Amino acid sequence: MKNAASKTLFHRFIPGLRFHSFWYYQARGSTGRVRWARLPMVSDACAQADPHGAWWCAQRCAAVLAQRPWRSMQLPPGLPAQPDARQMAHVLQQWLPGWSAAPASVQVCTHALENGGSALLQLHVRARSAPNILWAWVVGVEVQARQSLQGLAPGSLRAGHLSPRALLIVPFGQDMPWATGHTARVRLHARGPQLRGPHEVVAQDGCWFQDSGLDAVVLKPVLRLHGEGAFL
Repeated sequence: MKNAASKTLFHRFIPGLRFHSFWYYQARGSTGRVRWARLPMVSDACAQADPHGAWWCAQRCAAVLAQRPWRSMQLPPGLPAQPDARQMAHVLQQWLPGWSAAPASVQVCTHALENGGSALLQLHVRARSAPNILWAWVVGVEVQARQSLQGLAPGSLRAGHLSPRALLIVPFGQDMPWATGHTARVRLHARGPQLRGPHEVVAQDGCWFQDSGLDAVVLKPVLRLHGEGAFL
């Protein structure tokens, strides 16, 4: 019988985040110096303008990826209060030159995070205590070692050794985490994440609900050419 405990679990977060009582992220100032800045995670009082938290999630996600002050991520006028994934991707693309923002399947979310990106999820929830639609910011992924790591040399752990188990998310309007870095997990199907659910969403307090279908906006760095340097 295999020892399940030997298969270690890891939580891997997007770069530039730190959780120490409050949330902090790496922001670049006018002089080019990078420093740790506070990232407010309370829900803004904008129920009519942003009832599902789409722009709340987008603003914070873009600020972290761009290393810009979060207040500088100004929303263009005339935005819909309840955008779909395509409309979200269009605004994020304007905010993040050098990044690819596009609607995609949930499966691509794990690949984006493995390459320094992030994602936003539109949750179509089935729960009496929550709105029918919620947006969530994907801040990390939970992965499990495919086999025991005993005897593996330090520094030799590779993506091929790991299998994604869940997306670590911060849904809009939920109780904010302190040092855990996420408030809920989207469990991925055993045979690989699918575009359509139902997926099980489990909060840190043990409450859970089923999502009847996930729409995702995935953000990935684009390969730069012509002597500008490359990054993935």
